[in-house]
Amino acid sequence: MNRHFESFSMERLEYPDGVYDFKDLVTGGFYFVDKTMMVRDVCRAPGMVLLYTRPRRFGKSVNLSMLDYFFNMEHKDEPNLFEGLSISRCDECQEHRNAYPVIRMNFGKLKTGSEEKLDGSLENVVSEAADRILRSYDSNVFKKHDIGFLERCRDGCLDNIRIDDSISKICRILEWTFGKKSIILVDEYDHCVQNVSSENEYKAIVDRMRPFMEQTFKFNDSLRTGVVTGIMPLVKAGMLSSFNNPVVCDIISTEGQEWFGFTEREVDSILSESGNDRPGVMEEIREWYDGYRFGSAEMYNPYSVMKYLKSGCSRGSYWDGSTSGGLSADLVSRLGAEPLAVLKAMREDLGFSVCAEMDQRIDHAELFSPNVKPNSVYSYLAMAGYLKASRLDEIGPGTRPMCRFGMVNREIAPAFDSLVERAERIGMYSGSAMDAVYARDPTRSKTSIEALLAGFKMDSTWKLEDSPVERHNRYRDLIAAYLLSPDMAMSTESPKGYGLTDIFYPGFRGKPPVIVEVKSTIDPHADLKSLAKEALDQIDDRRYADEPGTEGAVRVGIGVRMKTIEVAFQRRPLPPYIFIIP
Repeated sequence: MNRHFESFSMERLEYPDGVYDFKDLVTGGFYFVDKTMMVRDVCRAPGMVLLYTRPRRFGKSVNLSMLDYFFNMEHKDEPNLFEGLSISRCDECQEHRNAYPVIRMNFGKLKTGSEEKLDGSLENVVSEAADRILRSYDSNVFKKHDIGFLERCRDGCLDNIRIDDSISKICRILEWTFGKKSIILVDEYDHCVQNVSSENEYKAIVDRMRPFMEQTFKFNDSLRTGVVTGIMPLVKAGMLSSFNNPVVCDIISTEGQEWFGFTEREVDSILSESGNDRPGVMEEIREWYDGYRFGSAEMYNPYSVMKYLKSGCSRGSYWDGSTSGGLSADLVSRLGAEPLAVLKAMREDLGFSVCAEMDQRIDHAELFSPNVKPNSVYSYLAMAGYLKASRLDEIGPGTRPMCRFGMVNREIAPAFDSLVERAERIGMYSGSAMDAVYARDPTRSKTSIEALLAGFKMDSTWKLEDSPVERHNRYRDLIAAYLLSPDMAMSTESPKGYGLTDIFYPGFRGKPPVIVEVKSTIDPHADLKSLAKEALDQIDDRRYADEPGTEGAVRVGIGVRMKTIEVAFQRRPLPPYIFIIP
């Protein structure tokens, strides 16, 4: 434990809970673990982008705040927060302290669900960055036209093209003004794709974000160093290629392995300083909150350790192990019998493990595949914090490093248990739901789909005030994923006839194609049967089943409100239709 503020030596320190500002942490009378040597990595990385990926609540936001206070020239006239800390003994780093303009952005504030929401929230992120610069520096130091551009950024007066290169333009203004390239800090860079439930939605988001990321990091000559945090490295659709000279510090990399989380030595120090070094306490913390492996370092969950101590050493599951949108359970349900049995064995025996290739560069599109590979899901779950991945001294047949995957600790066990149980339910009901669809049985289809929705968490991403289009798209993607059986293909917004059908499953193994149209409502008095019939009529009216590849298609209309479903099928044959070419 490293403390350097003597005024706290006779006081009882507090356990930080929800404190993410480095200055507040080191000056506010909190227990504090010194991770400041991370600064040296940034000092030694000119022209690079450092991407640190860790599970949620492992100190990523606090560390970015620390880097901001160390490097940002805005703070050069403030008291030295780093006096007495480890980095103060690093002579090569002192010339970099408060020597650069710093732009800090939080992509956790980006909102998805529609193109308009994403554009608007990205505009707000740029606005906050520009506003901070205008408030931090005397406007007289900038040229008049540069002030005008910063004010337009702040006021949200840029079109999409100017938004994309706005941060790089701000960096150029800062370099022209102060003679220093900028350091850019981005928190939660992958947050905007964590809630997606289809490849189409993922692709739309990445296609919108790619030009912004490329202009900010890859084609920005005024960038000194970028530091980016998230949960996993996303390789598909050019997310990693948007960074210039990226150094990926993931959960099996040794670079920066101790910067996020607590080592056992650090936990011992906290217990000693707080008077909790009593018999049995360290053993209980080890059993419940240890078990993470980053590089070659064994790490403890810092959030849970502090919550445990704050509660008077009352053990419990403090880390929210669920991923947004229920995606993990959907992934696991597609694995097939053998790998699902492996995960069930891990659930029942904390010592059980399996060796598999580590997928260090997640191909997000593959996660939506009906035949997703087990090692990709093991890797996904390890990066998200569900599993422990210990690197072995061997390479798999696909040239990827081999890892031993197993349960992390007792805290994660309930969340993992819920995950696997839900995956089993999805796997069981999704097959029966599609069987009911092929049988054109509305009652069985309704029962099966409602059973799938019963375990789904409609959290803060499902809001009543959302637009009808956003709400419809969420239901469409959810139902599309739940009806998907192994070996089947699926597409959403597929061009058919005179429009775009919500969900299309091509025929396979002698089964006919399936066309599904979804209508959603929040009206508690709406007649869902009429809504399902309206969806069915749209399939006929727009001739979705009247082109090659849709012959004999099963046509399905679905009306949905919250977790209540009504299903309608087209039983009568359509009259012949002839496309007339003028």
